[in-house]
Amino acid sequence: MNFKIFEGSDSPLRSNSYLLFGNPKIQIDAGSKTDAEVVVLTHCHFDHIFYSNEMKRTGAKIYASKETADAVKNMNEETCVFFYGEMKPFDVDVVIKEGDEIKNENFNLKVIETPGHCRGAICLWEEKERILFSGDTIFDRGIYGRTDLPGGDENELEKSIKKLWQLKPKVIAPGHGEIINL
Repeated sequence: MNFKIFEGSDSPLRSNSYLLFGNPKIQIDAGSKTDAEVVVLTHCHFDHIFYSNEMKRTGAKIYASKETADAVKNMNEETCVFFYGEMKPFDVDVVIKEGDEIKNENFNLKVIETPGHCRGAICLWEEKERILFSGDTIFDRGIYGRTDLPGGDENELEKSIKKLWQLKPKVIAPGHGEIINL
């Protein structure tokens, strides 16, 4: 696989980030710092956006859904769910939506809107390799994302999970825990 997992050793909540090699280098979630030029946020929770400001200062472009972009610009407890201190608000550089593609020579990631864990959550699907980068929609061991945080909705999560299983992934790269090989 042409990507590396960072298991959140730098992040207080140990969320996974993935660095996808190629030009440009693409990072999924900002729970760790890398030299990626593009950072795609799967959702607005603190542990997935932790290093966004620092990475923006190094020139990385931040991509996120409209709901996540609004949440990080306004940065409050209800939308970003802080567990450790506060963060400074930031602007997303590119707003993405269902069906958009983020590419380099090794990856063609398709954006899939997956509300349920929180509003504005997305997953990224690499069809050729059948890899699903699931954020917190699906955790390791196939456990479905939690809905007890602000913006969570059990019915929406159920719909999102059904949509994802139709893809028949071979690999699920979750926002927490180990990669799942199916």
